[in-house]
Amino acid sequence: MTESTLSVGGDEGAWRSNILHTEFDKQILDVLPQMIWSTNARGEPDFFNRRWYEFTGVSVGATYGANWSRVLHPDDAAKASRYWQQCVDSGSDYEIEYRIRGHQGDFRWVLARGVPAYGEDGSITRWFGTCTDIDDRKRAESQRELISEELGHRIKNIFSVIKSLVTISGAQTSAAELGGRIDALGKANQYVLPDAMDAAQRGGATLLGLMADLFEPYRIDGAERIMLRGDDVEIGRHAATSLALLLHELVTNAIKYGLLQQRDGSVTVTITLAGETVEFEWRESGAADVKPPVEAAGFGTGLIDRVVLYQLGTKLDRQWHPGGLLACMTIPRDRLRR
Repeated sequence: MTESTLSVGGDEGAWRSNILHTEFDKQILDVLPQMIWSTNARGEPDFFNRRWYEFTGVSVGATYGANWSRVLHPDDAAKASRYWQQCVDSGSDYEIEYRIRGHQGDFRWVLARGVPAYGEDGSITRWFGTCTDIDDRKRAESQRELISEELGHRIKNIFSVIKSLVTISGAQTSAAELGGRIDALGKANQYVLPDAMDAAQRGGATLLGLMADLFEPYRIDGAERIMLRGDDVEIGRHAATSLALLLHELVTNAIKYGLLQQRDGSVTVTITLAGETVEFEWRESGAADVKPPVEAAGFGTGLIDRVVLYQLGTKLDRQWHPGGLLACMTIPRDRLRR
């Protein structure tokens, strides 16, 4: 390929006729599973292969020139554009991760790479690059990070939880009974481990089954402190882990801030199936002098928000009332199947 064939304008038809010498060349670029792009020497895109248009859903030519960043996530576009310009100015290889809006309107993570092509005089004549879908990998990394942070957070809280279990058990509780409750707490903790689906399956791999096992340690003298109501829903492995993190944080906060340390304090969890969504309600009641935690924006709250948003695809709405916390969310059912 000579320098003259590399130095072409921004029209994709002209680019194809000069760069791609045969119909076979065109077919190769269009059937490859990666998104492939090319720019002129100034770094202005003037070609994308078929996979790019299938992924983004934009019309041919809609992302030429400066318009290439229009399909990037608003939080990523400025950073990616600045970095791209730095690479064009310096001639450095381009490698960055950012989110691209797919044809269904959702954003997925991609790994973008680009390298310069040089002419005979040593100057850059074009740039060639790819975008690779890495969204599944990024979600897996996010889940592992959440689990790691949760384990550290849980170690910090575990002694206060055990102390509270001793307190609500009362002086008349035997060592064997107290030991059984602590053992049950240990079993519930297994749900946050990456390979904990066997534990979830003991509860039937359903949402109510998961909660029944998680909340077993908080039964006192046979009384249910956390009542479960409503519809049962099947859950997948990743959803079980994410829900366990969320539920453990909610019940830990209920203990730390006094609700479940009071004999009259209780929680009602209601699950309502509504088509392709599941309504979740956590309602605390019956306790006196329960106040919102001072560290309302602390690590635990941030953990819950990250789990709910990134793993369950929704948002947890919190409201404090005289009896304690009311927390609600609407979960897409397809997220629970994962």
